[in-house]
Amino acid sequence: MKKLFTIFTLFLIFESCALVSPRDEFYVGMSENLFLRRNSDAVISELRDNGKVYRLPRGDRFYALITFENERLVSLEEKEITRFNPWPADTTRRVN
Repeated sequence: MKKLFTIFTLFLIFESCALVSPRDEFYVGMSENLFLRRNSDAVISELRDNGKVYRLPRGDRFYALITFENERLVSLEEKEITRFNPWPADTTRRVN
């Protein structure tokens, strides 16, 4: 009886670790529907003849481009957002 209790306790501990562990946000081969359920802030960036490219914000400075073909994830790119400043900094100093 003691062995059975020990085995059952170990089983519960291992199962609880599996339930608490984080799941993958996205992976190659993932279905498009599952991706959209997990990442509600993804927007369509480009439409192609046999697929779609979604843009997913990853914080203030990065975004991910996720490509789907035939409703399956086939590629993932992470890029940095480049900020373009049309007004260059003033290099002359004014002395009053």
